[in-house]
Amino acid sequence: MKALRLVVFGILAVLLVACGSSPSTAASSPSPKGFVVVVTKTDATSGTFLVSATTQMTLYVFAKDTAGVSNCSGACLKNWPALAVPPNTAIAAGPGITGQLSTINRAEGLTQVTYKGMPLYFFINDAKVGDTTGAGKTNWALAKP
Repeated sequence: MKALRLVVFGILAVLLVACGSSPSTAASSPSPKGFVVVVTKTDATSGTFLVSATTQMTLYVFAKDTAGVSNCSGACLKNWPALAVPPNTAIAAGPGITGQLSTINRAEGLTQVTYKGMPLYFFINDAKVGDTTGAGKTNWALAKP
């Protein structure tokens, strides 16, 4: 249920920004290329890593994925919800993001954001901004710029 809420919240936040509502953070404002969906965060323990611009929650990559292909579905996707945006959303990277952001279409119908071709995910056990509890789990790592 928490995973579904994260996905729904992310989609709603992007929709609110796209419809002209005031974004909750400056990072979600439009750029010449689209709406900023990913920004960086730095802390003493983890260094610099990627977070969602709308929720500020930590983003992860899955070692079993390949460029442009997600291999996380079913129970995996429940525990590691995709960073999703509405279809055809123009997206952009925030400051400090050096690689290309893009999207892939998932079998479930979601449009998932990718960084350097790798699909991006949240972790269901990250309860608050700054949590990185998914780092070091088997096959999972922080998404790094």
